[in-house]
Amino acid sequence: TFDDAFKWMNKIDKFEEKHLSLPLEYRVIGELINRLKEATGKDRFILLQKLNRAVRLVEWKEAYDPNNPANYGVIQHEQVGPSVDLLEHAGFEKEKQIIQGAENDDDDEDFLEDKDDVLLEKLNAIDRQIEQKLLELDHTFGKKGK
Repeated sequence: TFDDAFKWMNKIDKFEEKHLSLPLEYRVIGELINRLKEATGKDRFILLQKLNRAVRLVEWKEAYDPNNPANYGVIQHEQVGPSVDLLEHAGFEKEKQIIQGAENDDDDEDFLEDKDDVLLEKLNAIDRQIEQKLLELDHTFGKKGK
């Protein structure tokens, strides 16, 4: 009957709340998604950033969870380091140097520094663009609290 179904559904709901509750991280992500549905403009941008960070944090936490048996080999390999067999049978000198962490040539260091400079310039340009867009949003939607 309808009353029996209602009673059983209540029992199931109570059981789920007690034993199958979501971790706090998932509740936070759910709340951020609910807020994101209603947000616009600058608030939406900020919520997207927070949501992205929360999802990355949960993915990282799951990837390195020591209680998850699927992660056992990955975590153990990172703690121990590269195996001796891999070092002995690498075959190519360049790969051996990379695995053993040998000193890089000066040419490589110069190349890396140039690459870092280029990346920093691009990053600064992106920062300037974001600041300009945020200023436009402030102008369009007005500043809060005034």
